[in-house]
Amino acid sequence: MNHRWVVLDAYGSNTKKNFTELDTSEVPYVASLSPAYHEDLVNIPFSEYTPVEVGEKEVSCYRIEKEVWGKNRTLVLYVSERLREGQTRGLHQALDKKQQQLQELKDKLNNPRAHKRKKEALEREINGILKGEQCDRILKVTLHEKGNGRFDLDWTCDLLAYQWLTQVYFGKRIITTSRNEWTDAEIIAAYQGQHHVEQVFKHLKNPFHHAVTPQFHWTDQKIKVHTFICLIGLLLSQLLWKQAKEAGYRMNVETLLDRLSEVRLAEIWTVRDLKGKPQKEEQLEDMDVELDNLYHTLAKKDI
Repeated sequence: MNHRWVVLDAYGSNTKKNFTELDTSEVPYVASLSPAYHEDLVNIPFSEYTPVEVGEKEVSCYRIEKEVWGKNRTLVLYVSERLREGQTRGLHQALDKKQQQLQELKDKLNNPRAHKRKKEALEREINGILKGEQCDRILKVTLHEKGNGRFDLDWTCDLLAYQWLTQVYFGKRIITTSRNEWTDAEIIAAYQGQHHVEQVFKHLKNPFHHAVTPQFHWTDQKIKVHTFICLIGLLLSQLLWKQAKEAGYRMNVETLLDRLSEVRLAEIWTVRDLKGKPQKEEQLEDMDVELDNLYHTLAKKDI
């Protein structure tokens, strides 16, 4: 598997112009596509998906070729339950907010002192409230004309639309690649590989372990050395985490470093007589069983 490719994640980067440039330059790529423009693919029954092993997880996916921006491309759909849960939470929050806005508008319309309104302006305001977060699919608003420039409104929730969004639409990722020879698992792994890059930047912002800032230096040379030391520390921490993972420990690198920071080595100096030199002895402080096992497991590794 060739490890050189471009990953386009943000939908705004996946434009026809960018894909044309990628096709012309023959730069290998893995990119995500917005499900909003491919609902025919989203509606493919889950029974047609195939389970594949990606890393240590089983992922259900569906592979197809489809014309996208004037060229047949390899597309792989897969389901992320974590994404589905996040999208569902976001939908609930948006529905609560928009229904509150609709209620506020309704109260204004029913206020005896309210100014007369034009129907077209009210419809635009309602559409503005419903816009975004797929809420216009679920909230169905009815505007009642009472005469003399007076209006009222009511709304209902389309349960079928809600079920389609949360059970069919949400959680789906559509990725495309120029690497047609790759397997489904390789394509998904390549796309998800961006997570590791994002984690590196996250680690470098961690104020407790690898933070590049704050820098108490003013010259370019010292700033470069400071950054170099931070990156070396990050690299060694990742190697340590890899060894712990291979030994069966399931914790992130921050938790691992926090636990290992509890290990303390004591130096004991013993004076036996006034003429001889003091004798030094090193001894680890007592640790709980879990930390003791972790330390001695890693101490035996060649890191």
